[in-house]
Amino acid sequence: MTTIFLSSTFEDLKDFRQAVLEGLRQSEYDVVNMENYVAGAQRPVEKCLKDVAKAGLYIGLFAFRYGYVPPAQHQNPRGLSMTELEYRKAQELKIPCLVFLAKEDYSGLSLKLVDACTGDNDKGEKINALRKELLTETYVSEFSDPQQLARLVLAAVKTQLEQLAHSADETAQPSDVPSPIIWDINTQGSPYPGLLHFTRKHASVFCGRELEVGEVLDRLRQPENRFLLISGTSGSGKSSLVEAGVLPQMENGGLSSDQPYTCVRMVPSQGSHLFDALVRPLHAVVERAGSSAFELAEKLLKEPQSLSKQLQVMAANGLEGASLVLFV
Repeated sequence: MTTIFLSSTFEDLKDFRQAVLEGLRQSEYDVVNMENYVAGAQRPVEKCLKDVAKAGLYIGLFAFRYGYVPPAQHQNPRGLSMTELEYRKAQELKIPCLVFLAKEDYSGLSLKLVDACTGDNDKGEKINALRKELLTETYVSEFSDPQQLARLVLAAVKTQLEQLAHSADETAQPSDVPSPIIWDINTQGSPYPGLLHFTRKHASVFCGRELEVGEVLDRLRQPENRFLLISGTSGSGKSSLVEAGVLPQMENGGLSSDQPYTCVRMVPSQGSHLFDALVRPLHAVVERAGSSAFELAEKLLKEPQSLSKQLQVMAANGLEGASLVLFV
């Protein structure tokens, strides 16, 4: 569902905004508006602009009040009002904008809510300039009462969303369809490992367990799940699920697009002792951290209590900014 960001000044357009909100929500649209923040005009700039950026459609209601101007140190060096900042952000990101302007001869507002009459610093000049720009640079609909505005907004939203859906259908490219899987049996061998488990080389042909892979990744996203146990009967496919399903997804950004992961598998039987088996798949990481893999394994055998400290050293100096995922 498309998220709609509803923007307006606070005090002067309360009744208009409420009528629009009721109409949109009765039509089951997902709407973000200023009441989502605080019961007043001073909204957090960063949060507001992030919500604008996440929206699929912007609706701006403008009358004769310029509105609250956040301090310059709050991402506002140009001294723009919150309402204008939201509009500029939507324009910058090329988000579809529906703009509604109170009619110039509308007399239903108290003069206390008309900046040109109150002489509130230079806000009268600013709202007049903004109104002029909106009238000349964008397509606007004019309103004079709340219910009329609600009807105008609902009709415009319906039309805009239909146009967006139609454009999306027309511009859909064949690249949206997953590429066919190509497996060269001469160089890659059989894609069916038989009694052996699937490994990362089989990731492209490992299918049918996407739901389970997704559940494991969801668990790992929770901060308390730094250790995750996957249990099941022998031969049920635990190793295949992790090595051909979960680990490739993590390495390709399936867990976090901002954090790279180095994934290694430790096989306890592949080493002269447990710590040797641990260090072997981490050989490159250990070397980058400035240690010898053999010497580190022997040191851990003698001082197992130093494991936590050594892992921290490896993470800080050998992973090059990545997080370590150890599959045992």
